[in-house]
Amino acid sequence: MFFSRQLDKEQISQCPLVTRSYWNTSDLRRRGFSKGSATVETVDAQLLLILSGKYIGYLPEHYAWPWIKENRLRVLLPNEFGFQSPFSAICKRGRSNEPYLKAFRDLLKKNTVARPKWNY
Repeated sequence: MFFSRQLDKEQISQCPLVTRSYWNTSDLRRRGFSKGSATVETVDAQLLLILSGKYIGYLPEHYAWPWIKENRLRVLLPNEFGFQSPFSAICKRGRSNEPYLKAFRDLLKKNTVARPKWNY
């Protein structure tokens, strides 16, 4: 459906959208959509519906990348519809300097914060 032509913001916001069960109406409105057309619990189920060609939806970049690389998915107006979801790592008070936690934090930084953005 989306490989045949360029779509503008208005056209995209009218497409059937697959959402996650924890999103509410205000989450959708903030992203430019009035409602979802299908709701799933997992990112795997969301991917299947998007790959069917009947829905559009949000996927984590690292998860979508193999399908983007194979031209089975494409990013739709990332400057208009893209967003970042912050993650936090927490531990029990007073334990943040333990060697295994420092190593874990270093791995997280190396594989998330320092990772370059995908080149679409």
